[in-house]
Amino acid sequence: HRLECKLRPAAEGVDVEMRLMRGGGKDALWSSRRTVKEGDLLGFIAQVAGRTADSMGDVLDETDRIAITRNKTKSPEALALYLKAHQLWQSYRPAEAEEAIRLLDRAIALDPDFAFAYLEKTYALEAIAQFGNLGQSLDQIFERFSKEIDRALAIDPYLGEAYARRGHLLAYGKYDLEGAREQFRRAKELAPYSWQVHFLVQNALAMINDPSIVFHASRYRELKPD
Repeated sequence: HRLECKLRPAAEGVDVEMRLMRGGGKDALWSSRRTVKEGDLLGFIAQVAGRTADSMGDVLDETDRIAITRNKTKSPEALALYLKAHQLWQSYRPAEAEEAIRLLDRAIALDPDFAFAYLEKTYALEAIAQFGNLGQSLDQIFERFSKEIDRALAIDPYLGEAYARRGHLLAYGKYDLEGAREQFRRAKELAPYSWQVHFLVQNALAMINDPSIVFHASRYRELKPD
């Protein structure tokens, strides 16, 4: 199944058009189009998640259902800070990445159970480590990454993206490919439809020329939003 979503600015909020497509075909299990006020986006996302899970009841187990229907945060302000931080660190400039961490810390202060915010900090930290100067050894940086992942998983043990992130760090930070494989296995169990998971797995597999990289690269392209 594939969930398609198009967002457009509207005079009174955001125009949202969504369709849940059956498998790789062109048939829609359901479709919806409506204008949502910005303050109501979180509630609307929860409704869509629930409807998606109900429509896929014949193929979902309990782990899948939990992964689909969980909320990232109940705080609109924390979500706004998270989204802004996500844009900032992707510049891969140290100053912007450091600002992204400050924004994520503010988001966590608003919602200490915002597991994705802890996870997002690892991406900003990696950007600083690659293109800036944290004034720490690689082992110290790796330990800092690991703590953020541990915090995310303590809040949400079903967060497949966190296991994938740990696998990525084991592969690139510790060159522990066996440990990375185990983390990726768990990530794929929990989040088989996550483009982030397939992206991180394909990057690690590229290190060892594993032929299964073709599958994960294909899934990444299929699942990644435009």
